[in-house]
Amino acid sequence: MGQWYDEYQKVKSEFKNFLYTTECVTDENRSKLTPIQIYNVIVDYQIRIQKLWLIIEPKMYQTFNTNKTTGVRYIVIRAMWIDQYGEMFKRFSKNLGAENKIMVDGKIPKMDSKSVKETITHYMQELYSLEYSVSIKTNSTHHM
Repeated sequence: MGQWYDEYQKVKSEFKNFLYTTECVTDENRSKLTPIQIYNVIVDYQIRIQKLWLIIEPKMYQTFNTNKTTGVRYIVIRAMWIDQYGEMFKRFSKNLGAENKIMVDGKIPKMDSKSVKETITHYMQELYSLEYSVSIKTNSTHHM
């Protein structure tokens, strides 16, 4: 997770440099940015930083889905992501299986829970990498 924290620190540093620049702010074509364009850059940095923080400290929660035909309850782990407007929404989910087959003494075994959290975090990392065209090496691979 260290590489993701490094990315988080790098983007925060870029954002601070942008905020405190005393030079004229321009785009890649050297055209001056309008106030609304500057505002949009600030919002984009804020969203990017929030996404990185979700990768570092994911917000996951457990819920249940019930099969209407059989009545079997399934345990589902869900995680939030942030859209282009900065709003959080449910983006990732992983069905662990039937409650009566997964639960041990009323709890999800730590290995199952950890594996699902790692898988969802991996998908967050991949989505971030695609959205921002960055390549960050991770030590593990996950399959669902």
